[in-house]
Amino acid sequence: MTRRCKCEHWQECPTCAPQRFDADGKRKPPEPTPLQACRAELETMREALALHEVGSAYAHRLAVMLECALLDPTGTWNEAHALLDEYRAACRAAAPMQEPPTFMGEPVVMPNVI
Repeated sequence: MTRRCKCEHWQECPTCAPQRFDADGKRKPPEPTPLQACRAELETMREALALHEVGSAYAHRLAVMLECALLDPTGTWNEAHALLDEYRAACRAAAPMQEPPTFMGEPVVMPNVI
């Protein structure tokens, strides 16, 4: 038994276009066009490239500062924090939406919740 649609020909309803509605009968958001999908992917790639360039620019300096801090923790403490602040500012400028999850950027350990 087929259900009959009561909409006009220019309208869409869950009966005549079920692929555009969810199980509750609400209209799904429109699918992005191929151009919109490409632009979103391009923006993601630009942010990743900008963060890679910042990382490449600061990697050597941060490594040297870490080595100096391990050898003489009292003498390089302020310089190390200044360099970390500079690095964080450069990361924020390169990709404003991607903040480190914690203050120093270390990974967050999530508890096992059952």
